[in-house]
Amino acid sequence: MRAGRDTPNPEVVLAVFDHAAGAMTFPMLDNGYVYLAAARLTVFSDAEEWSVVIETFGFSPRAGLPDISLITMGSTIANAKTATDFVNDDAFAQHIRTHPNDETHFAWPLEDGDWIDGEDAVPGRGVVLRGRSLRMPDPLRYESAGIQLARPPGAAVFEFARWLAHAYRQDVLAAEIERCLHVPGGPSAGAPAG
Repeated sequence: MRAGRDTPNPEVVLAVFDHAAGAMTFPMLDNGYVYLAAARLTVFSDAEEWSVVIETFGFSPRAGLPDISLITMGSTIANAKTATDFVNDDAFAQHIRTHPNDETHFAWPLEDGDWIDGEDAVPGRGVVLRGRSLRMPDPLRYESAGIQLARPPGAAVFEFARWLAHAYRQDVLAAEIERCLHVPGGPSAGAPAG
């Protein structure tokens, strides 16, 4: 799919969004279970198809490691789940009813390690972000990023995730292959619509 001059029918797009909202699958930026650190919306469109990818990077103590949630909504969903992904046909049919024009997947830009202890980021430890080794920032670096630590000099994992979003935004958001997984044409889908 390429960026094009033609745009999809707004009523169709809004109907897909409304269905996702009604099915509780539209992304919530104020999700009470996730400490949000960064978000991005990307639109792909041509004369025949359209896709909107909403990605959020944050930390959920339930998940245990900061992640990127990617929700793709569109006229066509590439690489959608199939019946083999479900325990039975009824579960698959329910998925299709709930997600006729959307699909969700996750990506993890940070490697697990001794830098994380429950909900705390361990001071002085190293962390690997997309293959790059970093050291945990000192409290002054959080302050210069506008992040007020709740329990200085220590930082919570969500505070560290917000610092990473400030210092390494492109690395904590999805890589092109992650962002375009469910976009028809995949990473070769072309430039986002303007």
